[in-house]
Amino acid sequence: MQTKYKTDTEGLTEKLHAQRLDSALDAAITAAHGKNPKAIKALLNREGLKLKDDGTVDGLGLKGIQKSYPYLFGDCKPEIKGANPADGSDGVTGKGATGMEAQINAMLGL
Repeated sequence: MQTKYKTDTEGLTEKLHAQRLDSALDAAITAAHGKNPKAIKALLNREGLKLKDDGTVDGLGLKGIQKSYPYLFGDCKPEIKGANPADGSDGVTGKGATGMEAQINAMLGL
């Protein structure tokens, strides 16, 4: 009975440590502006990684991955181009709705 308890406890402790390490890796990759944490984690050598008491990862070495694979890092905000109703521009010519306003005013007799 005690051996089963000991084995189960060790297994759960290992799973908890792996989950904490994975969460710390996600946090470090996010802080480094990683675009795809799953792809970045696949490039890591996990055997040399150690979880510190403060929740950071020792031996991570993201700078080397950033140099080799710069497309995996950077600003994740997409640049959206198109119409901007707030300023009345059409997003293509940059001109406001003055032409349409003129047509409406002409129809209304203003």
